[in-house]
Amino acid sequence: MVVKTKPKGYSESFNHMVDHLRANRLTDRLQHAQRLNTSPESLLNWELGRNTPMVSFIANITHYLGYCPLLHTPKSLG
Repeated sequence: MVVKTKPKGYSESFNHMVDHLRANRLTDRLQHAQRLNTSPESLLNWELGRNTPMVSFIANITHYLGYCPLLHTPKSLG
């Protein structure tokens, strides 16, 4: 049995939209930000809870994740 370790900063619960983004980030911050049409600094601020994405970003976030994080809470990613 292989035990997967969770990356640093991985959320144990998905209480906020940014938890979904953090858990699904597979590329470096710059590429991730480009896919979401925002700056790496904004993305970092979202993840750290300094501020939240504006409503205009919800469509980009939903498209990137493949689901709407406001309506979906996965039980497991593994």
